[in-house]
Amino acid sequence: ERHVEGPEALDVELEDMASAAMGSRGEARARLVNRLGELDAALVDSAIEQLDSARAGDLRREAAEELAPFGARMPADARQRAEESAFRRLAREATNLPIIGYE
Repeated sequence: ERHVEGPEALDVELEDMASAAMGSRGEARARLVNRLGELDAALVDSAIEQLDSARAGDLRREAAEELAPFGARMPADARQRAEESAFRRLAREATNLPIIGYE
């Protein structure tokens, strides 16, 4: 479940999760950590959807350029995953998004 309705819904869910996290252990804690990852991915997805096509194209080119020195040595599927990951990171940075997660 990666969809987030909007900033207000995200705030409410994070507040609810903070309350639930107090003293969470084991599987309950793992579920909370997993959900934080889902919310983080949904936040980045939303930011990417709001990028205009020119900006998204620029970020995709930048991601490809970052990986160019390694691309020839990487299998195509690994290179594609790495480029997508770099694009998502660059989109996060370009839109000043925080990282939602727990380590």
